[in-house]
Amino acid sequence: MKRPEEIMELLGYKEGFDHLQQAHQSGKGCLLVTGHLGFFELGGLVMRELGFPVTALTLPEPTSELTEWRADFRGRWGVKTIVVGDDHFSVVQIVRALNEGAFVASLIDRPYDGTGTEVQLPHGKIFFSTAPVLISLLANCPIIPVGVTRQRDGRYRIEAHEAIHPCWLPEGRKETLEYYTRQIAASLVPMFTEEPEQWYHFSELECGLEKAVASSHGRPILPA
Repeated sequence: MKRPEEIMELLGYKEGFDHLQQAHQSGKGCLLVTGHLGFFELGGLVMRELGFPVTALTLPEPTSELTEWRADFRGRWGVKTIVVGDDHFSVVQIVRALNEGAFVASLIDRPYDGTGTEVQLPHGKIFFSTAPVLISLLANCPIIPVGVTRQRDGRYRIEAHEAIHPCWLPEGRKETLEYYTRQIAASLVPMFTEEPEQWYHFSELECGLEKAVASSHGRPILPA
């Protein structure tokens, strides 16, 4: 296994680290929201090396042994793990970590427990989870959309976009969650469509998008 400093040498183009610094200096925690795009696990190590405490949210694997193995693997890089379950205890853990100033990493493109809402893609629609927005509202913390993708030279591009600060809208809960989820999508979808072969999507895409990707890139969408 490579040492953290060796892996950091794999970094290529970096953009938006000032947004991360601003969130950290505010003294609040921050939600880092991305999708199953590229080498997203690398983001945890990068944040740790920059001096930001990081916790990753994850759904349970088919076996408890695999869930534990994944948490232990992340732990070698100094990244904590919170397993999101069906009870309210995991939400309490997440909000506590954010209140203590942690950067909490969450994947938005795998909705669960009915938390999904439709967002627009260039040639269709897909479901994104509204859970990150709800967590942000509960913890009163910002959301920063991020992405880690492999460059043509083998190094990794890391992007962090401007922070989103959700607040309850007078229209109601559903409208609030959908509005800010689509704001997140406005930052993430361009990254997904720019590197579609590096995006593993859990929601079914409309055929129009898959055909467009195959036509423009000469290859289908493949798992990252």
